[in-house]
Amino acid sequence: MTSASQKVVGGHYQILHKLGEGGFGTTFLAEDSQRLNSRLVVKQLDYTSNDPEKQKKVEELFQREAETLLKLGDHDQIPYLDAYFQENQKFYLVQELIEGHQLSEELSPGKKFEEHEVIELLEEVLKILQFIHTQGVIHRDIKPENIMRREKDEQLVLIDFGGVKHIVSGAGNTTIQGKNTQIYTPDYAPREQILGRTEFNSDIYPLGIIAIQALTGLAAKDIPRDSRTAEFTWREEAPQVSDRLATVVDKMVRDDFERRYKSVEDVLDDLRELKKTLVLGFQQVKPPVKTGMLKIRLSKKSLLLLSLVLAPLLAVIAFASGFLLFLPKKSPNPSVSDPPNQSEPIVTPQPEATSSSPANNQPSPAATPSPTSSSGEATSPEPEADSSSSAENQEPEPATSDSTPPDSEEGGIFLRPESLQDNQ
Repeated sequence: MTSASQKVVGGHYQILHKLGEGGFGTTFLAEDSQRLNSRLVVKQLDYTSNDPEKQKKVEELFQREAETLLKLGDHDQIPYLDAYFQENQKFYLVQELIEGHQLSEELSPGKKFEEHEVIELLEEVLKILQFIHTQGVIHRDIKPENIMRREKDEQLVLIDFGGVKHIVSGAGNTTIQGKNTQIYTPDYAPREQILGRTEFNSDIYPLGIIAIQALTGLAAKDIPRDSRTAEFTWREEAPQVSDRLATVVDKMVRDDFERRYKSVEDVLDDLRELKKTLVLGFQQVKPPVKTGMLKIRLSKKSLLLLSLVLAPLLAVIAFASGFLLFLPKKSPNPSVSDPPNQSEPIVTPQPEATSSSPANNQPSPAATPSPTSSSGEATSPEPEADSSSSAENQEPEPATSDSTPPDSEEGGIFLRPESLQDNQ
């Protein structure tokens, strides 16, 4: 008897060892003998029927679903289908091997994801589902074990579609040697799928369960439920989660599929709006700056740029200040004494004699005799025709205060700290 490790299927797929076994068949790691370094996954689906009509029907459905998997393999986050064939009344699918780990390894008990991590996870898987649904395909078995984290690029990959399993189950072979042949996982399956009515939004429900696991750190079977409404009551287990994200997740896992999101596009739209809110929430609102309390924090590069801009400006200001400083000052207006008492005669002031030291004492010039009239009375001399003669008849100028600063004094220069922006 040939052991599994020595078995060759499809003419050139060498079975290396068994990876797993389920209700519909067995999964093997294989190698293509016609290509170097080409390890693949071979899925053997068990189905036997003594009814020729059922056998023919299953063969036709298998052919159709395999062709669908070929189209889905065009997406980078879905394993491509390398080959499919029937051999010894068994169906075989040969698919790409995804090197990495299952998402279930990241959902460890007690570990709670951050909100942005859950949003990223949901968006990534929803975009894969969006592509699948446009091809008219429903995955039917979304769970952490069927989502792989690819090692080479850390992207999520959706594996193990339930479409081919549905073919075998729909053909009437639901009891294969006592194996469990249901094509869903109870903790992740919505009520309508359990009742046999699978919808496109049936794939949204299990993804919402995974989101609750990530936010609460609970296993799927331990998520609390309202016994009356059958809705999940998980928010108390994750009080750190925002209401907006919790509302999105709640709508993903509605027990009634008609109250659930109708399509993955609807979920993606709400997640995009939620991300905008989160981004705005992370922006720090700076308090108003009080005058004289501004703290300037600049990087080295900013300081260098600022010095290059301010240096020429300060040089111009310094030059202008020095220029103004050395300008000749204007003489202040002479102070004019209060007008004399009108009762006293106005006497024209005579020029004061310049005092001199005794060594340089000079004789005073002889006084000029006053002219006399013909009557012998002394007469005042006629005023000379110069500017001083009119000064007596002019109103005295108002006195100016010496406290007024001269025009040449330099004013203070103020740089407002508000004009400097925080470049940190």
